[in-house]
Amino acid sequence: MKRLIFLIVSLVLLLTACGPAFDQKAQLDHQTKVVLASLKTETQQMQVIDDTTSAFPSTFESAFKDDPTGNLKHDADVAALIDRRSAAYQKLSNAQSDLQKATTGLNKLSTQDHGDLPSAQLKSVLSSLKLALLDFKTFDEYYKEMQKAETTFFSDVTAANGDHALVDEALGRVNQFGSSLSQQAEIIVANYATMTGEVEALQTALKQMK
Repeated sequence: MKRLIFLIVSLVLLLTACGPAFDQKAQLDHQTKVVLASLKTETQQMQVIDDTTSAFPSTFESAFKDDPTGNLKHDADVAALIDRRSAAYQKLSNAQSDLQKATTGLNKLSTQDHGDLPSAQLKSVLSSLKLALLDFKTFDEYYKEMQKAETTFFSDVTAANGDHALVDEALGRVNQFGSSLSQQAEIIVANYATMTGEVEALQTALKQMK
């Protein structure tokens, strides 16, 4: 009976000692999966935003040709393009929120006594995530400024009352914001590709843990 009690107590102590390490490993695995999913979603949605922004000038010009004095913001093709871009931005924002939460979780893990967790890879990922969050803030500012420019653009188009030269000037102004947004998207997508490789390396190191 004493031997059985001794074995039970020993097992409990062993599980208690291993518990935090296994818990940290599970948390790290979960957070890295969230990061990868968020990076994938953001990359996809930035591509949609870039594509729809690039398609705006030709889509608008086609609508203007058909109805120079119409309410072109509500033209079917123009409105569909803007709605598609807005939906992509919402998905992008949701994924960014998930990425921020995962980053907070990873930062917490990095400050704990985590034994044999892959610290070097974790620090590398956290460094890249910090830069990525800053990049997104810049992208978000460009996006919101483009929206403001677009609102001004449609007001200018209405005031132009079909004057092709005035509309072309207004289109040129709004396109500058679209081009800047596109450049920022390219930078982030490239950085996300690099970061994905870093997170995958962290996952590989995590799987090699005993």
